[in-house]
Amino acid sequence: RPLHWRMNHRGQRALRDAAAQGHHILYGDATAAEPLQAAGVTRAAAVVAVLSDPSASERAVRAVRALNKNVPVIVRTRYRAEAERMVRAGATRAVAEELEASLEVMAHLLVRLDVPGNVTEELVADARRLMASSTARNVAAPAASSDQVAGLLGTTPVSSYQLTAGDRAV
Repeated sequence: RPLHWRMNHRGQRALRDAAAQGHHILYGDATAAEPLQAAGVTRAAAVVAVLSDPSASERAVRAVRALNKNVPVIVRTRYRAEAERMVRAGATRAVAEELEASLEVMAHLLVRLDVPGNVTEELVADARRLMASSTARNVAAPAASSDQVAGLLGTTPVSSYQLTAGDRAV
């Protein structure tokens, strides 16, 4: 299924650049019902809010929820406390930059130290669980049907994995 998206953004330059690239642009306030309705929030598959103002993010989440109770709403925040506030306001998931950036730094360090990929993933997942609150995310990839697997394998990156006694390898 093709990915269709709409951008509501207040930055004039970003709007002009995106429009010049052929993207459908709506100029409006993401905290108000009318622009959200014009953007199709009532029939959206998902809504993503990456506003720099936490109060505006919370108002946007509440406005989206007033129009569509079921759509997944993903919000970026700077801090964990803000992320928890967004979830209380109705966000499906809130990603705190401070937490995710720290985990990303940890992952890059482990990779640079030649820690096998599966060990790195587990260590990062453990750290995420320890720091988790309502902002935690599942890092597992969604399951694919057997029909999809062959097509996915051709584009799958390869990484190292540490095997232990009793592990099976193919």
